[in-house]
Amino acid sequence: MKGSLNKSYDFPITVTADDLKSLADILSSGCEELEYSINTKDGAKYKLNSLEDVLNYSNPDGRKIQRICINGYKKKGERFVYPNISVSLLDKSKHVKSCELEISQLEETELCYYRINQYDINAKEETVFEMID
Repeated sequence: MKGSLNKSYDFPITVTADDLKSLADILSSGCEELEYSINTKDGAKYKLNSLEDVLNYSNPDGRKIQRICINGYKKKGERFVYPNISVSLLDKSKHVKSCELEISQLEETELCYYRINQYDINAKEETVFEMID
């Protein structure tokens, strides 16, 4: 059985080159192919060949990055279909949410794994209350 999961997060985020590299490493552990894109302030969307291309973007004032998206495909050469995993990091000053996670067409066991881990991400951004015995 295959399923999908969509989740948006609303928390302050500052993304470093190391953060993007770690995210790409995590996604590539379950995906044979990654695709990168950025959306800029002037309304353009650029598809990039590698994470290095994202990191080397000059980010000029008139074309500042407002969204970085990494799409993951379980099988190489499936870019003509929707990605199995898509993570978008957004400029919070321009968007309501700061991070969007979309997972589609994964087996139930894989979906459960990501579902459990997305709760871990969310829990880090919320205050935890414990019962006192």
